[in-house]
Amino acid sequence: MNPEQMFGSLVFFAIGLGYFSYAKKNSSFVLLACAVFLLCYGYFCENTWQTYLYGGLATVLPWLLHFWRNR
Repeated sequence: MNPEQMFGSLVFFAIGLGYFSYAKKNSSFVLLACAVFLLCYGYFCENTWQTYLYGGLATVLPWLLHFWRNR
């Protein structure tokens, strides 16, 4: 694991912790699923681009779904 990948995993892990606490407070299943994914996926990515791509998608997905449902 190179330093860029380790940094990305750390950043998205911290975002996952924030999502997890927010999802518990608001009982949001989509946000909880994305939080669990962000907490675990860093161990399974082999490339740096995978780390940032999957982390970015899992970070943006709950907000896109919220925007789309409330339109």
